[in-house]
Amino acid sequence: MAFGVVSVAPDLSEDEKRRAVELGPEFVEAEAPYEVLLEGSGWQIVDRIDVTEGYRRSAHEMLVETEARSRELTGLLGAAGLEELLVRRRATSAGVGEGLIRRDLFVANAV
Repeated sequence: MAFGVVSVAPDLSEDEKRRAVELGPEFVEAEAPYEVLLEGSGWQIVDRIDVTEGYRRSAHEMLVETEARSRELTGLLGAAGLEELLVRRRATSAGVGEGLIRRDLFVANAV
């Protein structure tokens, strides 16, 4: 099995964790690190690849391009819809940029 995960970065203070949860996508906070969750549910991790830098660049580009196309997007989403989208894109970009949120690809085999 291979899948990507967006999660709260390790080794954060309690304030930083709270901010990561506020800025991250829904369900960014897990009850334990993904390695522990996988191994505890019968999976052996074959590889874990940190793709946070690519995620940071992508989040920034999505924000820039959404802002650049705000007129067209307002027509499609309405003003409130666009504002909601921009709030989420800004939050994601900030969270990853501040090192509070990370993205990893896992490859695992059932044990």
